[in-house]
Amino acid sequence: MPLIPVNSWFGTRSKFFTQTMRHCTPHTSLIASMSGFFVGAVIFIAIGVGAFSGSNSQLHVRAGYADGTPLRLELPLSKLRNDGLYFYYHLQDFHQNARMYINSIDRAQLRGTSFTVRNAGAACTPKRDDGPCGLIYDSYFNDTYVIRSTVSPTAVTTSPTLVLTLNDSVAWPSDFKNDKVFGPAFKNLSDAQRKAVWMRVSPFKSFSKPYGYLSKDEVSSMIAQAKLANIDSIILEVVPTSNFPYGKKFFEVQQMTVLGGWTETRSIAILSIVAGCVLFLFGVSYAILFLTCGRRSRSYSTVLDKYPIVTNSSILLAEFERTGDDRVKAIVHQVKAEMHLT
Repeated sequence: MPLIPVNSWFGTRSKFFTQTMRHCTPHTSLIASMSGFFVGAVIFIAIGVGAFSGSNSQLHVRAGYADGTPLRLELPLSKLRNDGLYFYYHLQDFHQNARMYINSIDRAQLRGTSFTVRNAGAACTPKRDDGPCGLIYDSYFNDTYVIRSTVSPTAVTTSPTLVLTLNDSVAWPSDFKNDKVFGPAFKNLSDAQRKAVWMRVSPFKSFSKPYGYLSKDEVSSMIAQAKLANIDSIILEVVPTSNFPYGKKFFEVQQMTVLGGWTETRSIAILSIVAGCVLFLFGVSYAILFLTCGRRSRSYSTVLDKYPIVTNSSILLAEFERTGDDRVKAIVHQVKAEMHLT
């Protein structure tokens, strides 16, 4: 006699104990699964195509430099929107992810009120009195850029070019809202916002960090004046002062979308298309199985189908042997053989 009868409320009659509740074991049909894969494929591919189309129409210009040679960047009005314009410096083959480099910092000193050799950690070198200790701050990207535009972002000007003044508030607002990350001494440094961005190391050997931006109103004014002057594009002349000696350097200009910058938008597009193709292949595989095998025949139905799958050991194999079905007895015999019960 089993501890718990098969047909009791704690046996096969209980959806909880037999784990047949709908949220536990959903039984989807082949057609439903196949339809879900195809619908998911259409959705992901549509998102990918839309993101890819958006990245093609998104403003993104990058130019490399190695010395003080001026850069000439062309911003076509067909891609320039009435939105903020963001400027970045891009580095390649510069590893900020080295363990020695990352550990060369003193967080307590960054939160302090002054920089002195005395309050720097012993392992944080080189030490200085005019700034934080460590290799991260010592290797700060100190290139500067003078950016001139063929169109003035303010009032009408008689000069063909005008030097743009970028907003350098590029750090996370939370970094300067309190002293939990950067203290008063760090906030009083020159270019504190850009230095705060540099202090947050990148895990990759190639990365972009913000240098500054123009507001939406300034960009809108530039576009309006370019249209009045019947100009198809705005030319930016960038004169870099090359002081940073490491890696390959690039200057980058772009505008944002709902999905982020150009790199993020293109990445989302590629991943969505790949995910859609994978779901489509799953759907095709299910369709081939459905066309080849068809629905499950009723001839495969046995007495075992009357009993939900159970996991508690109180359901004895002897209960199934009493059914009198030869196929069930054969299955039970096979299970006993595998469990070494015979």
